[in-house]
Amino acid sequence: MTEKSRPLNLIDSLLVPNEPFPPEYLYIFSDITEADLAEIKKVWPRVPVLRKINLLQDLEGMLESDTLLSYDDFARFALGDEDPEVRSHAIKLLWESDDPKLARLFGELLSKDPSEDVRAEAASALGNFILLGELEEVSTRVFERTLELLLQQYQCDQADKIRQEILRAVSYCGREEIAAMIQEAYASGGKAWKLAALESMGRSADSRWKNQVLEAMHSEDADFQYEAIRAAGELELKTARPVLLKLLAEEIGNTDIYYQTIWALSKIGGESVKETLQDLLEHADNDEEVEVLEMALDNLDFSDENASLDIF
Repeated sequence: MTEKSRPLNLIDSLLVPNEPFPPEYLYIFSDITEADLAEIKKVWPRVPVLRKINLLQDLEGMLESDTLLSYDDFARFALGDEDPEVRSHAIKLLWESDDPKLARLFGELLSKDPSEDVRAEAASALGNFILLGELEEVSTRVFERTLELLLQQYQCDQADKIRQEILRAVSYCGREEIAAMIQEAYASGGKAWKLAALESMGRSADSRWKNQVLEAMHSEDADFQYEAIRAAGELELKTARPVLLKLLAEEIGNTDIYYQTIWALSKIGGESVKETLQDLLEHADNDEEVEVLEMALDNLDFSDENASLDIF
């Protein structure tokens, strides 16, 4: 295909709603040229909303499998779309970016966007800048400004969904006021708040939450158990290892919990973990299970290698 015909065929494909979008065109959106983006902007108002959403979802899938792709320029443009679902997916495409300008842009969306879903997605994306700030990979100014905005919105926003996403976002920060927010959310009694608190505990890298996490791992509610297992892995709780090994021995019926248990053990490591995962791999029933177990074993080796380096 010539450079001259490529934009035209891309535009034609955007405007045909009932046919799959040609996968070979998806790469055009990565590091998109100004000329191609200009052509897309001309016809974007005529592209059906569902076509836009499906396109953005396809790009999200591409990004998950190839981290060298960058849809930043196209995603920034899509943030201005009239449809809130399109804007939400555009935010997701920008998750891997550490551009400080995005922190300000996401902050404006969190504060002003009329859609609750978009504001929640913006809060979630801002969590990346809190994490980067804790890792000293963005400036202190960007970190402090982002944290201040999130905490302000937590106090003034009336929507629980948004406040829960803000809690998750700020939980990467180790300040005592945030630990108090997590504790309050966990004690609230509402399921959605307790789930948000459990995820926040895992992100906090703070072992003070080990008792709550271990307790929730025994919950009969699958959602609580899943989040608790994930938190145990994130916190690398050694005391969770026997509980997780016992779960695997009892043959977990819930696939999501089964895979999360495997991954948590790969992060915790220690006695019997490698042997257990290798045995599961030998008896795996399907390709997905094989892939999860192989990834877990690779991660376990990586974790064990880092642990051995910490000794010296």
